[in-house]
Amino acid sequence: MPKGAKLDDFADFTTFGIATSLLLKTRGLMDNILCLCYVMAVFTRLCFFSSGIPFMYRGLPCIYSSAILACVSLLSGGNMLVLRVTALAMILFMVNQGFYPHDRVLESQAWKKVVYAGGRKRGALI
Repeated sequence: MPKGAKLDDFADFTTFGIATSLLLKTRGLMDNILCLCYVMAVFTRLCFFSSGIPFMYRGLPCIYSSAILACVSLLSGGNMLVLRVTALAMILFMVNQGFYPHDRVLESQAWKKVVYAGGRKRGALI
């Protein structure tokens, strides 16, 4: 069981850290630094999550930050300025030591409807 937990953390790190940072289209030095900061923020968040202390879920979960970054990438058409600002906000939210309402608010249907409506509006404009 402990090996499975470590593999799950590694899978989360590669999926929600490394793979999501590739959305930032590393072209220049500043973009590479931003990608590195995003990956390190995911790493820090996962360290807090897997510390073994019950209810030590501080910072925005990396799953949600990756979902937000991916949605912004799709809805903005890959606008790099919007992606950079969103990535900076997600980095700050992930390393923030405040508590977030994980399950009740973030898994509700309300925000999913907002994202769906934004996607429909974006699709209508194309």
